[in-house]
Amino acid sequence: MLSANATGGVTGMSAVGTLFNPGSSLADVLDNPTVTSQTVTYTFLPRIIGGLGCAGDNVVVTITVNPLPTIVASAQPDICSGDFVNITLTPDVANTVATWTVSAPVTIVGESNGAGNLIFQTLFNNGTIPETVTYTVTPKVNGCNGTPFVDVIVNPKPVIVGLPNMTQFVMATPLKALNSTVAGNYLRLGG
Repeated sequence: MLSANATGGVTGMSAVGTLFNPGSSLADVLDNPTVTSQTVTYTFLPRIIGGLGCAGDNVVVTITVNPLPTIVASAQPDICSGDFVNITLTPDVANTVATWTVSAPVTIVGESNGAGNLIFQTLFNNGTIPETVTYTVTPKVNGCNGTPFVDVIVNPKPVIVGLPNMTQFVMATPLKALNSTVAGNYLRLGG
């Protein structure tokens, strides 16, 4: 190989002077640190090994190195059951398409796979403990992928249990203990 010229700071090319035997392949792993497509131009000199060592004409090969897209997800605070997730996905490479899959416990409903630059879903936690919903976001552009994760905590809504089934209290009657289906909650009486 006579030369390997890269644009945009691309790295990972074979060293100049590398010899390639007949039938071998160029197996460089190229890294594009920018957010736009770059190129690497290789110049090879075919030469017969042994005998007179005759050389052929230079062979020039140009390879386009596309960037790996990344996505920045807006912060998503923990939510309560019945609230919505509102996550904005901002890619760093133009024309990036984001798709996502969702992984959630069976007590969570309302989640779904999708695509776009906004995850907007109403989630319900039918359990009694906070649960984590994981959105696996895959940005893709020019055949290149990246994969960040976005986790959302969905807290259950407490339900009062043990509420007496009567419409009037007699002053001398002790009140029955009230409990919640969610640990750590308290009851507030009045306004």
